[in-house]
Amino acid sequence: MQSKRQLSGLCLLHSVAAIDQSMFVCYFQEIDEYVDKAKDQSYTALIALGSRGFAFATNLVLSTAAKVVLLLTLEIHILAVCHLSVNPQADLA
Repeated sequence: MQSKRQLSGLCLLHSVAAIDQSMFVCYFQEIDEYVDKAKDQSYTALIALGSRGFAFATNLVLSTAAKVVLLLTLEIHILAVCHLSVNPQADLA
């Protein structure tokens, strides 16, 4: 024989199970919308992060290339000056 507490628990479960499921459909749709929105936002954030990373890498490569060109030009100038100071009659043409 079941106690009064067990019977009230069974009645509660039965009444919860008997609730019309259409009541929960709007909640499921809302949850799906939140999940879709989170997916879209995470994709957008990932694209933005990738774009910023690509821009940073591009700027780094270009600034490094410019510094290398500057240093090579300076080195050529120094070598030319040293060459002229050692051999002033050298023909540069």
